[in-house]
Amino acid sequence: MNQRNINGHDFCKTLCLVLTLVLSPALAVAHGGGGGKPVNLEVNSAGDALETKTASGCTGKPNRPSFVEPGCVRFEAGLSDTVTFKLTGNPNCDGSKKWKLDGVQLANVNGVKPDPWPDVVTDLDARAVRDFNVNPNTGWVNLSATGSTIDVTNRNISATGYHVWYRVRAVCDETAVEPIYLDPRFDNEGTP
Repeated sequence: MNQRNINGHDFCKTLCLVLTLVLSPALAVAHGGGGGKPVNLEVNSAGDALETKTASGCTGKPNRPSFVEPGCVRFEAGLSDTVTFKLTGNPNCDGSKKWKLDGVQLANVNGVKPDPWPDVVTDLDARAVRDFNVNPNTGWVNLSATGSTIDVTNRNISATGYHVWYRVRAVCDETAVEPIYLDPRFDNEGTP
């Protein structure tokens, strides 16, 4: 009986090892490269817009166009990941008050950049709503936290690739100062 328990234990260990080795590549594809995609933001010198020094991650490749604007974030086919927006530099906005990031809104899948951006986006493509956990009645991403850093997770599970414009918003904490924005795009390659 003791011998059977040891053999059963060894069998389970071996089976777990084999399953781990076989499934690990599939799990890596399904859950992305990890580590996140940083987009560092600063308030411009006039204090009326956000800007980024984060270069475009959307260079041209076969079957995908090049998007050169700074802050563009591309997600490779089948990979999900998190974009981390971080407000750096001097975030002062009104005396001792500070700018804080408080939202990301999406609009115009495979379309042109909104000009002007609407306050509410109700016609966002279902792929973007699913991939980015967007409120379909507003176009704003459902966030778990706001402040000097916010994270947006992209599940990237759509069968077809697409690009979508995003704008990240900063507000001057507890003041009437107008919000400021940066509005490049996300480029999803879809599932392989």
